[in-house]
Amino acid sequence: MVSYNIELSQRANKSGLWTIYIRATENRKLKRIKTQIQIAKDQFNPQAKWGRWIRSSNPKSVKYNADLEDLINSYKEKAEILKKDGQSVLQRLDSGPVDEQLISVKTYFNEVLENLKIEKSYIHYKSSKSMLTRFQVFVGEVLPLQSITPDHVHRFKISLIEKKLSNVTINNIMKKIHNALIPALRTELIDKDPFRAHDPLPEKAATKQRLNDEQIKKLEELELNTDRDKNWPFHTRNMYLFSYYNAGIRVADLIQLRWVNITSDGRLEYEMNKTGHKKSISLNKAALRILSLYKSVNIKKNDYIFPVLDNKAHYASFKTYEEKSKMNFDEKEELFKALTSKTSQINNNLKVLSDKIKLQKPITFHTSRHSFADKARRSMKKSEKITMYDIKNMLGHSSVVTTEKYMSSFDKDSLDEAMSNIFD
Repeated sequence: MVSYNIELSQRANKSGLWTIYIRATENRKLKRIKTQIQIAKDQFNPQAKWGRWIRSSNPKSVKYNADLEDLINSYKEKAEILKKDGQSVLQRLDSGPVDEQLISVKTYFNEVLENLKIEKSYIHYKSSKSMLTRFQVFVGEVLPLQSITPDHVHRFKISLIEKKLSNVTINNIMKKIHNALIPALRTELIDKDPFRAHDPLPEKAATKQRLNDEQIKKLEELELNTDRDKNWPFHTRNMYLFSYYNAGIRVADLIQLRWVNITSDGRLEYEMNKTGHKKSISLNKAALRILSLYKSVNIKKNDYIFPVLDNKAHYASFKTYEEKSKMNFDEKEELFKALTSKTSQINNNLKVLSDKIKLQKPITFHTSRHSFADKARRSMKKSEKITMYDIKNMLGHSSVVTTEKYMSSFDKDSLDEAMSNIFD
């Protein structure tokens, strides 16, 4: 008769986690079967009762303990079959075509996504789910993770090219899938990197739509109904210009700004929603003028500046980047849906404003960031006081290389200006 127990790996992996093994014993012979579960050492209880091996300090203890019970039960069933066939139980317990230890692509990706729910933002989880599901469907959900080959990766990339996706989009999808598989390499769930023969596609810098100084002026001078109650064109124009005057604040950051982010000495200080990077900007006259439109005697310091998000919503109680990072999955989803819905509403109103100032192509909110970057580029050419490093900090980029790549989309205008200066 085979007996089963749970134990940890002999040492931690590179991430400092310990792998759970199932120990099967028969007639004093021992076999250790590796699972995909990894935990901190102090979360394992070696004296635990059956089904309580992983302590409740691990947020997935209930799921992991249930998974281990299911796995052991499946080994028990397999042992009975092997016994009836007169086969050696321990030798065949975790091998063969019905190998229960072989993790399928679907099982592994589901585990990755469960971890993302806890560790990352909702938008990161949502985009990852879409991309991993695409690959999962292509290779087959039941394909063992260990069986993914460079050929699978290559054929998947070809399928994306055939769908006429941009090279940037394809590279992002491939990178997301590769990143999901890296932990499997580190923990030896797979032996070789399936992406070892993959090369990213060449990326052509896309032309970034932006407004020039004349168009910004037209938007500023556009006559609109100034009634604050549900006046979306008015609020949209103000938010767009406030972003432009403050280094191109992203829409998710802007609609979450609160009055507490405005300091007594006239600065805007906030944490970027995407990275948590802290920014401090001296408010110019145009930005202060916009803020004055929203000040009232009834405002509270933690109220949102612009009337977009609900001050009484549950998500409004999470103010800082750190607090929002500790939201549970449902709370992250609630905030994400609110941000997505309001962003869509803002962009729809920008289409109306684009038509009013007679733009050839409707703008989206993100063009305020492009417009600021182009204004900064042109100002840098006129003044030695402004450097690429300054623009990097204004945009909140992690490196000057990112900023240079971002600015390269304006190369056509830059070349035209240079040629004009040469012959004028």
